[in-house]
Amino acid sequence: GSFAAPALDIDGDGQVGDAYALIIRNDSILRPLSGGGEVLMGAFGNHITYTQVIDLTTADSFQLNISGNVFHDELPNCSQDGSELGLNNLAVMLSAEPSGRVYQTTTDALGNYDFFICSTDTFYTVHLNLPFDYAVACPTSYELTLPPGLLDTVLHLPVQLPANCSQLLVDVGTWRLEPCTSSSYGVSYFNYSFDTIIDASIRLILDPEFDFLGSDIPPSSEVGDTLFFPLGDLEPLESGSFFLGIELDCGAAVGQTHCVQANIYPDTICVTPDPSWSGASVALSGSCQGDSLEFRIINEGIADMQQNQQYIVIEDVLMLRDEPFQLNIGEELQFRVPANGATWHVRAGQVPNHPGFDQPAVTIEGCGGLNIPGQALAFPQNDGDPFVSIDCQQSSGTPDWNGLAVSPAGLGDNHLVEQGIELEYLIRFRNTGPDTVHKVVIVDTLAAELAVDRIQMGVASHAYTFERLGAGNIIRLTFTDIDLPDSASYADQSLGFVKFSIPLRPDLELGTFVRNTATVHFDDQAPQRTNPTFVRVDEDFIERGIIESTQELLAKPLQIYPNPARRMMGITVVEEEFRGKQVRLYNALQQLVLTWELDGSQTNVDTRPLVPGVYWVYTTDRVGEVLKATKLVLF
Repeated sequence: GSFAAPALDIDGDGQVGDAYALIIRNDSILRPLSGGGEVLMGAFGNHITYTQVIDLTTADSFQLNISGNVFHDELPNCSQDGSELGLNNLAVMLSAEPSGRVYQTTTDALGNYDFFICSTDTFYTVHLNLPFDYAVACPTSYELTLPPGLLDTVLHLPVQLPANCSQLLVDVGTWRLEPCTSSSYGVSYFNYSFDTIIDASIRLILDPEFDFLGSDIPPSSEVGDTLFFPLGDLEPLESGSFFLGIELDCGAAVGQTHCVQANIYPDTICVTPDPSWSGASVALSGSCQGDSLEFRIINEGIADMQQNQQYIVIEDVLMLRDEPFQLNIGEELQFRVPANGATWHVRAGQVPNHPGFDQPAVTIEGCGGLNIPGQALAFPQNDGDPFVSIDCQQSSGTPDWNGLAVSPAGLGDNHLVEQGIELEYLIRFRNTGPDTVHKVVIVDTLAAELAVDRIQMGVASHAYTFERLGAGNIIRLTFTDIDLPDSASYADQSLGFVKFSIPLRPDLELGTFVRNTATVHFDDQAPQRTNPTFVRVDEDFIERGIIESTQELLAKPLQIYPNPARRMMGITVVEEEFRGKQVRLYNALQQLVLTWELDGSQTNVDTRPLVPGVYWVYTTDRVGEVLKATKLVLF
C-alpha cells in the first residue's frame, strides 16, 4: 500500500512542515519520539502487533498543584480578610525554571485558579496580568522556590481595584481602508474597577473623509464627525464590544492616513496625584483651515504652569521649531503653518508629575495636498491613558490579505523610534480559499527586545483566546468557530483582525532593531506568513531647520514655483536680504545634489536630471548656516 506522511509541528513553534523520521514495519508505520518510544502513524492492514513499555520515574509520581484565589483587597493590606470577594476572568500566568515552561489560566466565577504541573522544576513565578497595572498597590508577581515532590501550594493574589472611582478602558481598530469601499470598525471596552459605573458612554471622532453607515449600538447623538454611544451601567470587570460601518470617500487619495479616536466616559484617573504636581494640565489641538493649519496649546488645569515646557513643530522630516512656553490657567498659545501638503506634527511637553500618561501631540496629514503618503504613521499617538484610543491607518488600493502593521511605524527608511515607547501591532487576515474556514490560529514569536510580560491584548473582529507558549515570548491567538466565508462569495465577511500593544524593553541600546512577523493558520491548511515589520531605536534623529518665529512659517521670502515641479523650477527673491545667498538642494536622504547662488531676483533651475521625489531647498550664508528651509516635490 501507500502512505502520505502528514505535515507536523514537531518543535512546538506553531508551524507545520518540520522534518521527522519514520519506521516502516510489515504491518505499520511508526514515528520515533525524542524521549524514547514510538507513535503510530498508519497501518497497512486491519490489525497490528506492538509492545507497550511504560517507564515511570520518581518525578512522574508527583503532580505539583499551585492554586489560589484572586481577590479584591478592600481593607487594603495585601492579604485576604473575611469576606473579601474573588475576581473572575482575570489572567494568571506561571513560569517554571529551569525548564522555561509558561502556563496560563483564568480565574473562575469565585476568583479561583489552578495549575497542575508534572515537573521537576523548583523555581516558579506566578504573575497576575492586570491591564495597565492601574491602581495596583500590591505586587502582581510572586516568586516560589519549592523542593521537588511538594504536592500542594496555595498562593492568594490581592488586587486593589479602584473603589468609588471609575476606571474604564477602550480600544478601536479596523482591518483595512480603501477609497470608495466600506469598512467595519470594532470598539471594545472594559470596566476595570470594583464599582458599577452608571451611564457609561463612548465618544467616537471619525475621520472627515468617512461616511457613517450604521452601528450595532445606535448613537445617542451625532455632531459633525463626532458620535456618542450610550453603554448603560457597567458591572465590575464587565467588558463588551460593538461595531460600526463607514465608507471612505471615493475622492480620498490612495495612501493617505485616516484616524478614528475613541474616548470612554467617565474618563477618571484613579491614582492619587503626586504632591509635587502643580495642577496645570497642557492640552494641544490642531485643524486644517484651508490655506493654513491652526494649532492651539492651552493650559486646561486648575493652576498656572510653574516652569517652562518645550513644544516642537515638525514638517514631514524637518523640525522647524523647538521653543519654550509657559501658560497661566486658561491661557493659550496659537500659531499657524502653511497648508502645503506636508505632514505637520506638533508636540507639547506635559507639566512634571502630571497624573496619567498624557503626552500632548497632534499630527495632521493631507492639508493642501499630500506630499508623503502615510508620513503621519511615523509618529506616536497620544493615547497612553486607558480611556482613550487612537487608530490611524493608511488607505490601500490593492489587497493585502494577511498583513502585519506596527504603530508608530518610525521615521524614514530605517523606521526610527525613540527609546521606551509602546508599539501597537495590527494583524489582519482573510479567507481567500474556496471554502468556509472554521478556525483561525495566529502564532507570533515576539522579539526579545519587547517587554512580553506587559503585553496588552486589544480589539478584534471576532472572539479569540490568548496563550503564551514556550518561554513566554510566543503568543497564540485562536479564533474558534469563526466561520469565515470565502472572499469570492462574501468579500465583507471573509476578513478579520486583532490588535495588541507591547512596550519596548527600557534597557535597549541605540541602534537596536525590533523585528516582527507572524503566521496565520486557516483550519488545516499550510500556514501563511505575514509581511515582516521592523523599527530601530534611536534618539535626536529629526533634522533641524531654523525658523525664528511662527509668523515666519507663513512668510515667503523665497517663492519656489511650480511646486510640485517637473522639468524646471523657478526661484524668486522676495526679501532683498536673500540676494547673493547660496542655495543647496538635498534629496530625502539628506544628500547634496545641487548648489547655486541667488545672483538676481529670479533664478531658473533645470530639474530634469533629478529623480522624482521629495527634496529640501536650504538657503545658507557664506559659512553654511541655514537661514531658510523649503520643501520641494519633483514628479
